[in-house]
Amino acid sequence: MPRPRYFNERDRRLKGDEESRLLDAGRKEDREHFVDRRLEQLMTAERQEANNARTTYRRKQVVKSAPQLYQCEAETTYQHIALLETFLQFQLMTDARRSETLTLTWSRIDLERQSASLPETKNGRPRELALRSDLVALLRELPRSGELVFLIGVDGLRKAWQRMCQQACLTGDQELRIHDLRHEAISRVAEASSNTPGGFSLVDLQHFSGHRDVRMLLRYAHLCTQNLAKRLDAAFASDSQSITHHGRRRLTGGSPITLSEILVESTVVSAGKAAGNNDLDDMPPTTPTNVVRINFGRNVA
Repeated sequence: MPRPRYFNERDRRLKGDEESRLLDAGRKEDREHFVDRRLEQLMTAERQEANNARTTYRRKQVVKSAPQLYQCEAETTYQHIALLETFLQFQLMTDARRSETLTLTWSRIDLERQSASLPETKNGRPRELALRSDLVALLRELPRSGELVFLIGVDGLRKAWQRMCQQACLTGDQELRIHDLRHEAISRVAEASSNTPGGFSLVDLQHFSGHRDVRMLLRYAHLCTQNLAKRLDAAFASDSQSITHHGRRRLTGGSPITLSEILVESTVVSAGKAAGNNDLDDMPPTTPTNVVRINFGRNVA
């Protein structure tokens, strides 16, 4: 007997203000990291003095007092770099896997074409990432001090992620994982298709996500339902100039009859009834005076 298939796909989506809290935590993490880096630069002389100290007590005393001397200066003179904040935005806008982002090099990014090439992915095939203009603006602000775009090690990212999630209260029952950002990115593109002319098909999503098999994207199909409904409306739209609603005929948006023509015809009908002529447009005598009769059969140029 074959083993039953077990589906353990996570469906964790960002909700409420979770995204803003996560980005705020990323900005704070960036600030603390680069303040500490600036502090180390300011403490260079003290570090040298500690290394030349004759006693262990003196060395510890110098190292302990140095941060207090330069902490304020470090906080006011450090250079803020939105490294982790840009990393988070990159994950939310491109749906790249963590390993793909951490190994991405500047030589494989074309900011003018708004694309990034991944020569090796999880499914063994290369793919291109489409970079939105707001993401390109963030990437331009990053310093090119090395070959890698994001100078973050796997272990360093893991520890920083834990601190950011704790800061943003995204732990415990509300636990958020880095890979959840990929699921969020694909879901957002699927949802955005309903507000985009023409929409995005599952094939478009496959190109965006890099899945080798389009069946892997069936879990996102329900997010494209609204777009499908709109396209069905357009495909099966009626050419009739009027519709029937509650037993009365109403003009459609594509009808060539204008409001001014309706008012003119209504005036003619009212004048005819005032003269005792009830035969206009086959109007029955019992028709209420506040109902406008329109001849839908005539052609209006």
